[in-house]
Amino acid sequence: MSGDETFPGVCTDWRPHDVPAMWQMLAKEDGQHSWDQVTGWRQISELLNFHSARLRAARDQLAAGWQGGAAGVFLAFIDQLVGSMDGTATVAASNSATLAGITTSLQRARESIGQLHDQWQRYSEAE
Repeated sequence: MSGDETFPGVCTDWRPHDVPAMWQMLAKEDGQHSWDQVTGWRQISELLNFHSARLRAARDQLAAGWQGGAAGVFLAFIDQLVGSMDGTATVAASNSATLAGITTSLQRARESIGQLHDQWQRYSEAE
């Protein structure tokens, strides 16, 4: 049994991808748009955390002075909203960190393939 049968899709067949083809995939990827998205996800997380804390504080003040059935229903709704905001903030922070890792990896790959592409060009010209 080969590795391809045990882990389908894991092994990449690089034969159709020579250095110029790989460079063509990475040459225009400067990472700026990706870093903008990393910043955007981080800012979303920060804003959600900020507003969640403000909403939680307002909820606590309201709970201190308002009792009864309607209060319980409304406070439960606010608790659900705060929980949703906190969960979304966590996901946004995770997206930011994940995208930063992907972007960093792409930049490293671009640098490595760029060096290989330069060598490829020099050797091709020398032939």
